[in-house]
Amino acid sequence: MTWNYRTVEYRYIDDEVDLYVHEIYYDDDGNPIGFTQESIAPSSKEEAELILAAYNQPPIAYMDCKRLDEGPEDWGWLNLSN
Repeated sequence: MTWNYRTVEYRYIDDEVDLYVHEIYYDDDGNPIGFTQESIAPSSKEEAELILAAYNQPPIAYMDCKRLDEGPEDWGWLNLSN
């Protein structure tokens, strides 16, 4: 298993979209299999550079926030491209 930082889109009921960086985990074939529940905040300059680099790539997934009565466990993937 490998991982990197990638952006995740949060889509809201008012059609607003926010981008947050998460750790994305991949299987041995390079397919995304999950990500951290909370977004990532840098704890060092090096980590900040890696997080900023994630914004240069397209979002890898989305969190469907349009149904406000559901929790994060009910959200799902939209885009699984690398």
